[in-house]
Amino acid sequence: MQTKTRLIALLLGLVLVFCLSACQKAPAETTDAPAETADFGIFPEIAGENGTTYANLFDVILSADYDGVWTEKCAAIVGEDGAAEAASYLKSYISRDIYGQEAVDAYTSPELVGFDCWYINGAKTFTFSGDTATITLTDGSSQTHTYTYLGQYKVGDGERMGYNGQEIDPSFACDVYQSTDDAGEFTYLLFRDDTMASTYHIEFRYGSDLDALQKYFTGPYAYWLSAGIDASADAIATASECAKNIDRLSFAVGDLRDLGACGIEPGSVDVVISNCGIFDDSCPKPIFEEIWKALKVGGELYFTEVFANRRVEAEVREDVDALANGLANAVYQEDFRRMMNKVGWIDFRCMNSVRVPVDAALEEKLNETQYAVRTIRAFKLPDYMEDICEQYGQWATYEGGIPGMNQYFDLDDHHRFFLDVPMSVCGNSCCYVQDTRLDVERLCR
Repeated sequence: MQTKTRLIALLLGLVLVFCLSACQKAPAETTDAPAETADFGIFPEIAGENGTTYANLFDVILSADYDGVWTEKCAAIVGEDGAAEAASYLKSYISRDIYGQEAVDAYTSPELVGFDCWYINGAKTFTFSGDTATITLTDGSSQTHTYTYLGQYKVGDGERMGYNGQEIDPSFACDVYQSTDDAGEFTYLLFRDDTMASTYHIEFRYGSDLDALQKYFTGPYAYWLSAGIDASADAIATASECAKNIDRLSFAVGDLRDLGACGIEPGSVDVVISNCGIFDDSCPKPIFEEIWKALKVGGELYFTEVFANRRVEAEVREDVDALANGLANAVYQEDFRRMMNKVGWIDFRCMNSVRVPVDAALEEKLNETQYAVRTIRAFKLPDYMEDICEQYGQWATYEGGIPGMNQYFDLDDHHRFFLDVPMSVCGNSCCYVQDTRLDVERLCR
């Protein structure tokens, strides 16, 4: 696999990490019926002392004015020759451009999900001042409305979201405002707690139906959360401030089959994460051997790849349609199991498995082979693992404390530990939660 492809995958992974960290902020305490409050929520901070105009965040950072910033930062990692391509690739993943029912119909599996962060309903800029909002539209017209504070509501309450084999709670609290007149699609404003001072942008929803706005994955506003940035802000200075948050990152360029040559010492890594970047190699076993060598004892390999229920025929591996659908490099699941056993992983777990849908024309070429996207978790425990699950009377009880997992903890696709409910576990599972990077000793009894 080419180095450029791996680097682009790494960059994309970083983007996803930053997006997830932003999405999983702990929401403020809320109630089903917001209590009356004398304050005006977050609106004054967003408006500022003299009013603030917000352009769409992505209109700004994707502007040609900042192409030089993108290519400069990418060049530092992938080199001058690949900088433009890497920048273009990253830009394409920043935001989707579908929402509502169109997005609901398109996102048939967790791997396809994306979020639209653009302004909708013809809005170009929002100016917030005092208790008013002036919306400038793309046709040049504008409208101003006065708002009252309704209190704090929760968006996405009771909804679930799948990500990398985990089911997470995507809900978040918003300060909600209603116009004193009929403002159409600008009647309600719902602001998250982001501000220019805290995260260098704001996130908000707006529309005519408050009930629909509180749903994140269904209805006319599904998969949409707009992002704004102070139109007068220095975007380059803002980017420099944000870059301070990643000063602990370093990049290694090289071959996955020789991590030592990249400066990665044996037994030095806590966790390796890969998103469809291993099976691209025609012979992935040396890559798994290098990962095993690099991991600390108790370290984890967590990755997603495409698997097949039989060996993929040579003609399929060379087929253009199979390549385009990510199926050509799929590995037969039993060959994968045997390979992992030889490397040292005599036990590993599946977090999630989603069958890959194909159209009729491609299905005929595949000769009844079935494909699935699976997320695999494997811990390096050479002195503890057994090749079958043995029960020695262990019980595990989840006592909480893991961020984002208040009600339960998923070890894999068949071990969900509900809060304060004892669960019988095998010896391997017990080792996973007390002798690995998870270090959740309170789980096992």
